Order: sequence, then C-alpha cells, then structure tokens
Amino acid sequence: MRFSIILPIYNVAPYLEQCVKSLLNQTFADYEMILVDDGSTDESGLICDNFAAEDPCVKVIHKENGGLSDARNAGFLQATGEYIVFIDSDDYIKRSSFLSDLQTQTEKDAPDLVLYGFQKYFEANQTFGTPSFYSADNTRTYNVPEINLKLLKLNQYTATAWTKCIKRSFLVDQGILFEKGLISEDIDWYLHVLSCNPVYRFLPAEYVVYRQRAGSISQVPKLKSLVDNITIIQKWLSVCKTLPDKNLAATMRAVLAYHSANACILYTRLQDPQKKKYLGTLGNLCGLMRQGLDVRSRMVGWVAGILGIRGALFLLSLVDRR
Repeated sequence: MRFSIILPIYNVAPYLEQCVKSLLNQTFADYEMILVDDGSTDESGLICDNFAAEDPCVKVIHKENGGLSDARNAGFLQATGEYIVFIDSDDYIKRSSFLSDLQTQTEKDAPDLVLYGFQKYFEANQTFGTPSFYSADNTRTYNVPEINLKLLKLNQYTATAWTKCIKRSFLVDQGILFEKGLISEDIDWYLHVLSCNPVYRFLPAEYVVYRQRAGSISQVPKLKSLVDNITIIQKWLSVCKTLPDKNLAATMRAVLAYHSANACILYTRLQDPQKKKYLGTLGNLCGLMRQGLDVRSRMVGWVAGILGIRGALFLLSLVDRR
C-alpha cells in the first residue's frame, strides 16, 4: 500500500461527501482511506459507513469523541501505507492528479516529507482566495535548515499537517504523534517533525481547498489557543538548547519566532480579559522575534523594542484589521 489517507471526522455531514469523493476520484489507485468518526452526533458516521460499503479502499473507525489529535492518531495507528496523508474532512482535493503527483515525488528517492500548497475557499460569499504554494525546485531534495529558512523569508512557511505527505516509518521511528488536548496540535506535531531533520521534496502547486467557515476551530479564537501556542513555543525553545546540530537549532528558533508573532496576532483578536495574564510572556519573546526571518516577526520584535509589547500589539491590531 503506497498511501494512507486519514480523515478525522466530527459533525461535518454537509461537507464530508465532497471531501471523500475528491479522493475517490484520484487517478492513482494504490491507497487506503481511513475515515475516523470521532463520536459525531450528526449523519457523518452513516455517510462513512455508506462509502465503506461501496468501496473496499475505504475503512471506517467509530470512536468516542476525543478531539482532532486523538482522531488523527487513531487513524495513523491503523494505517498500513508507506506514506501518510492527513486531510481535514471539511476540505477537499481540487486535482485528480494529487496522489499520482505525490507518487512521482516519493518514488524518486523516498523523501521523508513532501510539501504541497492550498487554496482558501470562503464559504460565506462562495469565493476562492489566491493559491498558496511553495516556490521550490521539485527536482531535488532539501534538508530542514536549507528549505525552512527560505520558506520563512518568502512567507511560505506553514505548520499545517494537511499540506504534508509524510513517510509512515519516519513517524514510527521518531515516535511522533499528535498531542491530545492541544488546539494548536499541528504546530507541536510539525516542530517535532522538524527537530528530527527530515528530507523534503515539493509539489509546486495547490491541491487542497481549505474551507473557511463560521464556527470552525480555526475561525473562533479562544484563550486556550493562546495558552497552547505559548506552551508549545516555550517547550520547543527548551528542546532547541539540547539539539547537537546548531544549524537545525537556529532554524527551529526562526520558526518559533514566526509562531511567536502569530501568538501576538491571536492575542489582539481575543476578547477574553484573561489574556492580559500572558502579556509579559509575549514580551519575553520579543528578543526571539527580532531574530526572526519573516517580516512579521521581525516587525513585532523591533516595534516592541521601541514602544514595548503593549505598543507593538496595538499597532499589530490596527494592521490586522486592514
């Protein structure tokens, strides 16, 4: 089995059929699709069973609700493919060549990771955003410092699991799973991946249609999201100090500067008054952000050095509203 496609599913009945059909429509057939029904209370579970009854490549796991990380882990532990693809079940694949293109890249020199792009779909007004994909040579491989420093400078870095095809043996050998209970589980998961210095390849085009819908986790900021982001940043800053490869450690710190700036943006969007407890912690990350490689983290870090973290966050809130 070449690919295992894992879909975590929770109450997405209006979108699930489009997502699954976009994968069943692939021109490359050596794959399994694992639908993980994470305790859905709508018709999602029934839709999963109907697809499994119609197509032998579809497998279904029904489990009690445990959250996105738990659902992805449940699918991963049952997967048999050489490579793992995580797709969110309210998104869909826009190209029927997706898996065949992945096959072309993975068969060349068996990279640990293949990155590909996406395009936002705004459900409220039924419009598509500008495609986002990686400006990299897809005829060669890259290591973590070489490519991630470039992606940060080009503002093309993303931690999302659903823009990555990853070798199953790499995840197994490194003991990498999603941490249960985190809102920003992709960030923690991908930092773990980065710390193990995988070999990369690229698909220089957009494949995933990323649905923007009201009420989704990514669209409703919560205090826990800020807390989780800060916890993850602090955790991996400590890990960086233990990495023997100094170039890898420096790259990780640049990535953490990027996530620190994102945490600042999250702070400005939160309405919860309890967020003020974390103002000092964000201020302590300003030195890290000044050393970042992306424009946003450097801007926040340097403005905070002049106006303080409160001034930097105020200006950031004004820019974010534009």
